[in-house]
Amino acid sequence: MEPTKILSVGIDPAKMSHYAVAMVYPEVKLMSKRISNDFQAIAEFDQEVSSLAKRRNLLLVYGLEDSGAYGSTLKEYFLEKERTILEINPLKTNRQKDFYGQDKSDNVDATSCAAIVLRSYDNLPQITQQNQIYAYIKEASRFRDTLVKNKTQIINRLHAQLTRAWSGIYKEFFPRIFSHQAVEFFINYPTPEYLKGISADQIASILSKASRHRTGSRKRARSPQDKAALILEKSSLMRKRSLSLEKEMQAEIIKQLALSLKQTIKAIDSIEKKLAELIKLTGQKITTLKGLSTALAGVILGETLSPHRFNQSSAFALFNGTAPREDSTGGRSRHVSNRFCNRRLKRAFYQLALTSSRCDPISLSFYQATIKRGLSKNEALKRLGRRLSDIIFVMMKTKSGYDAQIALSNMQRRRSCLIKQSEGKMANLNARDIPQDSGILNEILEPCLTPNRNYIRSKTKIKENIHFSKKRIFLDSEPQKLTLNASRINDLSLGIDKCIPKY
Repeated sequence: MEPTKILSVGIDPAKMSHYAVAMVYPEVKLMSKRISNDFQAIAEFDQEVSSLAKRRNLLLVYGLEDSGAYGSTLKEYFLEKERTILEINPLKTNRQKDFYGQDKSDNVDATSCAAIVLRSYDNLPQITQQNQIYAYIKEASRFRDTLVKNKTQIINRLHAQLTRAWSGIYKEFFPRIFSHQAVEFFINYPTPEYLKGISADQIASILSKASRHRTGSRKRARSPQDKAALILEKSSLMRKRSLSLEKEMQAEIIKQLALSLKQTIKAIDSIEKKLAELIKLTGQKITTLKGLSTALAGVILGETLSPHRFNQSSAFALFNGTAPREDSTGGRSRHVSNRFCNRRLKRAFYQLALTSSRCDPISLSFYQATIKRGLSKNEALKRLGRRLSDIIFVMMKTKSGYDAQIALSNMQRRRSCLIKQSEGKMANLNARDIPQDSGILNEILEPCLTPNRNYIRSKTKIKENIHFSKKRIFLDSEPQKLTLNASRINDLSLGIDKCIPKY
């Protein structure tokens, strides 16, 4: 849309009040106002701006800087009124405000937002009701991560207290102290002194109720009666000690830690159930990919916010950190590790690659083929994460599930196309460009899958050099490309490719 037909309203959200600037082309301010962060003030401001746009026969467009919870009231009201809301990256406002001087104020930030809307209306992502669902998924996922961290801290503190109270014998009957049986037992009997006069049937009743009368699926799982007898046997001498005031204080700490652990585990389960319902509400089916749990799906969908923010899979890979960042200068091109990315997404894709390399046959084959090429395990996981990023991007775009048969057929089709392409280039390659006795031609036809590990630390690009007579021979660009293509073709038989139809 032409910028002359837009009334741009840039808003800088804050905790107590927002600052708004209304602007028309070419950056002519019509209004500059501070509004309170409540529904009544926002409604009055919206009516005032709407009447201004109606008098000038312009389209009202709001530009909202991403600020998390501060702009939630604005988003909620504008979505109810079906206004056009565009989301502005704070990095763009930081660059835009440099044109207005070195000052940093709410007026400058709001003016920058309005100017960006005028200049980049067609390129900015729009905030819709569907985006709000992704935003709630993001909040739920981050809150779950906080609960998991709290759970780990409580478990570590509980281990320290139990070691003082029970020495090391508690690990013999409760190797996993965050299990339901262990938590319930330490709530009732925090120290061995509390077992004085307690029978095995009483302990077995508590353990059986905590485990819902299940003994577990492990081969070495004991019944509640056997575990109760083991507890009384191991603590026979310790429970005869007198209960002093210091022991009572230690018992109270253990009891409160166990209660906190029980509540945290219950909260994590509740959040995961709600998270699964929100993911189902979006219509996404990325959990059909093996190794992708509900927690990882919540991180990917929540941090992405909307798959329509990215036009290509390469842009999504740069955002999530699975693709390297280009760092070129002076005509020399190189790629380094991408640290200007979403760290939570990068960690999620690394965990997904680690899990998929164990449970998914196609991912495992690609991982093993990458290891055979001479790369380290960490580099192989990075390349697997890059492939999985493309797969999940298309799955989110099309809202379709993972199908292994489509993945295999697409791999075979891609492999056949690369073979034909390489055969055509080999036919056009002049034989005089390659020495006949150098052995390089054999390397092109039958590539070596174990090249020398000549890579620099902290860089993701691996230099695959062909060695001849213990000397590095740097080939021309065309033979190098043919060698690389031949190596890729050989790996495609065990590779992983886009697993769903094109969109």
